[in-house]
Amino acid sequence: MIRSMPNTPSRLGRGVLSISAGTHADASLMTQARDILGSAGTVVDIPEDQVDALSAVSGSGPAYVFYLAEAMAAAGVELGLDPGLAKILATETVAGAGYMLAEQDADPTALRRAVTSPNGTTEQAIATFDRLDLPVIIAAGARAASNRAQAITEELDS
Repeated sequence: MIRSMPNTPSRLGRGVLSISAGTHADASLMTQARDILGSAGTVVDIPEDQVDALSAVSGSGPAYVFYLAEAMAAAGVELGLDPGLAKILATETVAGAGYMLAEQDADPTALRRAVTSPNGTTEQAIATFDRLDLPVIIAAGARAASNRAQAITEELDS
């Protein structure tokens, strides 16, 4: 048996799909699984005991990005933009940034720094995110998702 965890961008061929070998899955079967699932996106091999962590990062991850887009659009409306325009701006900005991240050798830190001018508007936004501990909030959400994934697995196993 092989366990796989896809995410929703798989329907566009841009997903992340994990595979974990069961006790009876040999190298040939794993290769076959990689070949079949590869059309849906990037396939990563992970040990079974890391599936819950993967689920928290990439299984739930698209919802985190969608949530960010929602928040960006809402901020635009709060700043006086038309709701339709705010949605377009947020959606296309997130999609474009995603394409940049998908480029070979893309480094999220370097990409962020390239947009962050000293004493500029982006620097002020990032400083606010840091002051509010956004990375801590994201890590806490991922831990909660991982804990729930583990509980679901335990419920299914019982």
